[in-house]
Amino acid sequence: RSTLFPYTTLFRSLADVVVQQPECFDRAFGIVHQLRGSGIRTVIDLAGRSMKAQLREANRQHALWALFVGGNELASGLYPLKNLATSIQETLAIDAVVAAIRQSERENRDIVS
Repeated sequence: RSTLFPYTTLFRSLADVVVQQPECFDRAFGIVHQLRGSGIRTVIDLAGRSMKAQLREANRQHALWALFVGGNELASGLYPLKNLATSIQETLAIDAVVAAIRQSERENRDIVS
């Protein structure tokens, strides 16, 4: 049975929310809800693993972006967003995070089409 795209390309998450401190989980889950509400396939680690383990899993699952959420980020409203393919990272407000991920999704869709 042949398919045009591997399973991981069709169903992988676009963004993986990496929680830096366990006490930030509840608010990080709210951010996941916002991203999903904007149509962005998003996952969050429910096991409470370390940041390193969360990033390792994001890479294993071929996520395109990692969004870091910790106390400082929640206080400022600015979140580091890392492109896992290029390792380029920028700090953005949630609205800008949504825009950046959607823009990259459009660009990738144009390449595949």
